[in-house]
Amino acid sequence: MYSEHPCFEAPKNPKEKVWKYMDFTKFVSLLEEKALFFPSITQLKENDRLEGFLNEATVQKFRAASKNTSDELKKKKDETIKNNLEFIKRGRSLLNISSFHLNKYESMGMWKLYLKSNEGVAVQTNFDNLKKSFISPDLNIHIGAVKYITNNDLVDPFNIFNLALYKRKGFEHERELRAVIMQATKSGLLVPIDINIFIEKVYVSPTAKPWILDLVKKIVGRYELKKEVIRSEMDKDPLY
Repeated sequence: MYSEHPCFEAPKNPKEKVWKYMDFTKFVSLLEEKALFFPSITQLKENDRLEGFLNEATVQKFRAASKNTSDELKKKKDETIKNNLEFIKRGRSLLNISSFHLNKYESMGMWKLYLKSNEGVAVQTNFDNLKKSFISPDLNIHIGAVKYITNNDLVDPFNIFNLALYKRKGFEHERELRAVIMQATKSGLLVPIDINIFIEKVYVSPTAKPWILDLVKKIVGRYELKKEVIRSEMDKDPLY
C-alpha cells in the first residue's frame, strides 16, 4: 500500500492529474491482471543509459577523497571508494519503478515517447486516486516527483532512493512521477491495484485508427468499467 516517505516529494495538489501512457497490449494486461508492472530500475536503459546511476559531480567527490595522502593510505582509500561505489551500484537492483506523467493536459511528447505503435492508450487518474489504488498490504509503495539536476549538483550517494528520484536536466520534459518499491527482484514486480480507483478516464492515441477507439470502448465495457473513453484531442482538424 502507499506509504509516505520524507525522500519522496508529493504533488501539492492531491487532485493533480497523473497520466500513464502505454501500448494497447499493456492496457489489456492492466485490465486482465488488475495490476501494474514495476520493472527493476536495472531494466530501464532504453531511454536513459545512466538510469539509476549517480551523477558526475557526486562520483568525482567520492574519488577526490583519496587525493593528497600517502601512497599506502591512498591505496586503502581507493579500495574503499571502489567498494562503496560497487555497493551503491548493487543497490539499484532493489529499486522497482512505475513511471507516470504529471500534467494538467495530455502530452503529444509523451505519446511519442512511450508508444511503440499507433495503438496506444493513456490512463488519466489523479495523485490521490493513484495512492488509494494500491491495495496490497504487504508492499510499501512510495510515490514522489523526479528531481532534475545538472552534472554539477551533489546528491546523497548512500540514500538508495536517490538513484530513482534524480535524473539529468535533459529529461525534465518528462515531468515524471515515480512509484517505487524497494525489494530485491530479478526483473520487477506485478503489483495489484484497484482499477476502478486507478482509472478516471481513458484516452486513445491520436494516431490510432477509428476502430481502435471502438475496440477500447468494448474492452472497457467488458471489464465492467464505467469509465469515459476519449479519443486524444491531439488529432483535431483545423477549423478552417
